[in-house]
Amino acid sequence: MKKLTINIVMAMLCLIFNSYAQQNKVADPKGNGLQIGQKVPDVMLKNIHNYKAKTAKISDFEGKLLILDFWATWCSPCIAMLPKMDLMQRKFDGKLQFLSVTYQAEKEIIPFLTRFTEKQKAGFTIPSVIEDHDLNLLFPHQQLPHYVWIGPDGIVQAITSDEEINEANITASLSGKTMKKLAVKVDMVSKAPYDREKPLLINNNGGDGQNLIYHSIFAGFSENLGGGGSSGIITSEKGKQLVIFNSSIPWFYKDAYGDGTLKFYNDNRVKIEVKDPDKLTCDLEGAAALEWMKKGNVFSYELFIPTYMSDQFFQIMREDLKRIFPQYTVKVKILKVKCLALTRTTPADKIKTKDPLAKPVMDFDLTGMKLVNFSLTGFIDYMQFFYQLQSPMPIIDETHYKGKADLQIKGNLRDMNNVNTSLREYGLEFKEVERKIEMLVISDTKGKPGSDKKEGKKLVN
Repeated sequence: MKKLTINIVMAMLCLIFNSYAQQNKVADPKGNGLQIGQKVPDVMLKNIHNYKAKTAKISDFEGKLLILDFWATWCSPCIAMLPKMDLMQRKFDGKLQFLSVTYQAEKEIIPFLTRFTEKQKAGFTIPSVIEDHDLNLLFPHQQLPHYVWIGPDGIVQAITSDEEINEANITASLSGKTMKKLAVKVDMVSKAPYDREKPLLINNNGGDGQNLIYHSIFAGFSENLGGGGSSGIITSEKGKQLVIFNSSIPWFYKDAYGDGTLKFYNDNRVKIEVKDPDKLTCDLEGAAALEWMKKGNVFSYELFIPTYMSDQFFQIMREDLKRIFPQYTVKVKILKVKCLALTRTTPADKIKTKDPLAKPVMDFDLTGMKLVNFSLTGFIDYMQFFYQLQSPMPIIDETHYKGKADLQIKGNLRDMNNVNTSLREYGLEFKEVERKIEMLVISDTKGKPGSDKKEGKKLVN
């Protein structure tokens, strides 16, 4: 089991991410390259390091077992094999020739090989073909390490992984005896085109994302997404998802620290204490507001996590924000602020529902509102979220009423004077008070540029 685990890890470390597939056109129309039993053409090898000459031909190694070692400096198993190959090269001197082959540039390879050789007390005998193209055409592959065994007669004997590179197999090959059937290396071939310089799964890059397990994406302003906003939390069998597009930075914090509730959704529960609030807020409209957005002041974000991580959703989002916006520190603090508190003006219960078994109903529009068997907490939340979104003061409930209520308000719900006129008939009223409540405070991170405090402007999304 331990060996299997190691093999899996090593294989994952050696995925080339299609780098060869992008660089190389294969040697035949089907993309299979040369196969076992075929003769290798006498190609010219150029830019050889640690060899008697800078160039060589495949025919120069006839009479020896030639093993091509396709490798890269980022491939851990490839590096681990270098000293092992060097030992075998010395033991079978004159009969065996390892030839390392890499697509990487000389500026990457030479410094690496220099450091590696310095650590080898006996030196390093393996030559390396640098910035190769021709051998990759003959033997296309997508995973490293990749080994091609070429017999003394120039015929391909085997195409293997690193596990088959050992003294027993080499001895069998050199003796002319029938070797055990070496395991043919099989690459995990990508079935969808993939460009490593573009985001994975975006625009079908590497697949359509059907098997996506987890991702978080941050992007700058995009005219394709229109005005800013949030899709809200979407929960499915696969997991939980949130999308926010073209929104100012405070909007992200309000979602992340609100934990999916309306707690911090209103601007009146956010306090900005930064030196440069113009990066966070905007009082402009129309074309001027669009220019502000284009200057790098709004962002888009998507977070998707699997179902078993659902309880970590907002923690992950807060961690993402901390990484993306390290210049800001966000905390939830208890502050004394002016509020609009819903209070009872009489001990008489004028709101108790007439039918406690009735289905809870809440109908809202600009002409009024009707509640049937509904909680006052729900009434407060909807007033704050939909109709008092621009109120400078947070709305709180100080009625301490636990039962369900029947209410009807006529007129504009955005006009608090109008709302109070209707509420007084029920012994209720919104009153201006000062209370200590939870506030979301955004400040400059100490030690970061712009740490002087300055009261911010009204937020916009």
